[in-house]
Amino acid sequence: MHDRGMKKWTQMMLPEHRALLKELDRKKSYAPRPDLDQQELEEMMRCAQEAYATGNPVMISYWTTGHVENITGTIQKFDQQRGQFRLDDGAWYKWKSVVSLALT
Repeated sequence: MHDRGMKKWTQMMLPEHRALLKELDRKKSYAPRPDLDQQELEEMMRCAQEAYATGNPVMISYWTTGHVENITGTIQKFDQQRGQFRLDDGAWYKWKSVVSLALT
């Protein structure tokens, strides 16, 4: 027999219950921002500068609102004043949210 899990109960749930279940699920998967030491930051910056100079793609782990996302792309521009960089997808990313960066 195949169990449908929560699907069979969603018809009987109020929208408030669904919202609470989503909130609970979001809290379960929350990950605090990792703290990096100065050496790790310097190594990531060196790697990013090398990738920018050569045009090689990078794999970036980026912390955003409790989750770590992996992004792959080519660094197009640095903004040292604002502490951010732009990838070839056109989005700007802040250095303080980068968890890891590696050449691919």
